[in-house]
Amino acid sequence: VKLISPEASGAFERERYGLYELEKRLLLARADVLRMRAVDVCAVMDAGAAPAPADVASAAIEAGAGCLAMDLAGLADAAALSLARSLRAEAASRGVVVLVAGRADLALLAGADGVLLGPCDVPPPEARRVLGAGAVVGLKVPGPDEARAAVSQGATFVIMPFANVRAMP
Repeated sequence: VKLISPEASGAFERERYGLYELEKRLLLARADVLRMRAVDVCAVMDAGAAPAPADVASAAIEAGAGCLAMDLAGLADAAALSLARSLRAEAASRGVVVLVAGRADLALLAGADGVLLGPCDVPPPEARRVLGAGAVVGLKVPGPDEARAAVSQGATFVIMPFANVRAMP
């Protein structure tokens, strides 16, 4: 892909190499990162809105997802826990990493591998206090500075949008 602007290209390259450096630090630091290193695709599923959550999860896994992040918002806690446990059992039998979005408490009770946090959720150190040092803790962040901060707070991985980069084939 060629970038239209040389300035944008240089900025993109600096950010890319900065993220590589961040990745290297993560890999050297923790085993939870090694577990996620083997994941090519993490499917984020709105389990509360899916008409058949087990079928959606199974389809995502069949399509190659090595990680399933379940958003259980909108469900009562008992229903969310029951669903998380059943999806965890299905995914674990197939070697898939399971995360609960935003709820470290439900992740722990369901036996999930970890949690995917958003900006309004508890910070990574608090999630680790609940889940333990070996848990996978993902964090959605808006940019590279927040990604670096997330890593310093103990995030296993970050999800970050790339925007304002115009490309042509």
